[in-house]
Amino acid sequence: MSLILDPVQKEAMAAAPSLRPLMEEVGKAVWEFAEVGLTEYRSAGFVAEVLRRERTQRLQAALEQMSPRDKQLFYRKYYYLQSTAQIAAELGLSERAVEGRLYRLRRRLQKALGGDAL
Repeated sequence: MSLILDPVQKEAMAAAPSLRPLMEEVGKAVWEFAEVGLTEYRSAGFVAEVLRRERTQRLQAALEQMSPRDKQLFYRKYYYLQSTAQIAAELGLSERAVEGRLYRLRRRLQKALGGDAL
């Protein structure tokens, strides 16, 4: 493996020949680290995880902009996985009213997330 040395490294190695082995070891370590990082970056799992985290951050930001009532409805339905009937009974609403609110809530979130389907 040949190392690409920048001008500063070349100058340092010329000025102090005793540093050459150390500079080569450091260069190899950096090169190996970069290769591993590039492989990880290219792996589908890594890219998928980055995209999932970005989407989660965008969703959290959108949820922070919602009213407390809408946030409560969202968490009950999609985090706590309560049924529409259970939510309606606990909030004193009809199931149809809860479904309508959830529909409008999903559309607002979809718009806030740039059109990504939920």
